Amino acid sequence: MTLRRTLVSLALTVSALGAGCTVHTTTTRRTVVASPAPATTVVAQPAPVVAPAPQVVVAPQTAYQAPSYAYVTQPPPPLQGGMAPGAKPVPAAVWVTGHWAWQGQWVWVPGSWQRAQPGYVWEPPVAVAVQGGGYQYHPGYWHPAQQAPPPVYTTPGTIRVHVVGRGGRTRVVDRVVPVRGQPIPTRVVVVGGSQRGASATVRVRPAPAPRTVTTTRTTTRRADPPRSSRPG
Repeated sequence: MTLRRTLVSLALTVSALGAGCTVHTTTTRRTVVASPAPATTVVAQPAPVVAPAPQVVVAPQTAYQAPSYAYVTQPPPPLQGGMAPGAKPVPAAVWVTGHWAWQGQWVWVPGSWQRAQPGYVWEPPVAVAVQGGGYQYHPGYWHPAQQAPPPVYTTPGTIRVHVVGRGGRTRVVDRVVPVRGQPIPTRVVVVGGSQRGASATVRVRPAPAPRTVTTTRTTTRRADPPRSSRPG
């Protein structure tokens, strides 16, 4: 269409020039503003977060040995918050709750899934006051389900150093729970001995009742002699 108009205009111009006429050509310019293309917003989708599979710790052979206590002078600290065990990673896994361990100082061991030998159950650690001062720490260990642990692990009134939860057994012993800023009540004691020894040889007995000392104060008052009366 544009080419045709141009040819017609040119023909008219040539004809007019031949006729001696003056031809005025008007050029019209049109400015066309092109609208920009609509912007496209691309939202990057974050990669899905995959929770790591729970780790299962194989119980070491040392955890099956008969426990032996350690004598410590520092009282057990208050318990820390327990971890949520989540789903059991394998059918044979047992959740060992968080607990305090004595390694030259009190060290908190977080809870973990552990796999032990078939037929074994987890016995959590325990602490007990020693008559005359100090404490004994008896570590946790694995023992056959048909075998009872030493009495120090089952006697009520000992000191709790583990979180109560989904452990390797259902028996829960009434223990004293340490509280920050407060002395640990002494309900049972053991007789002091060496720095280390077999837990099976420890005998737990009720703590001796505090002795009550009664003091009597006698006050002697001297009587003044009677005053003599003199005539005035």
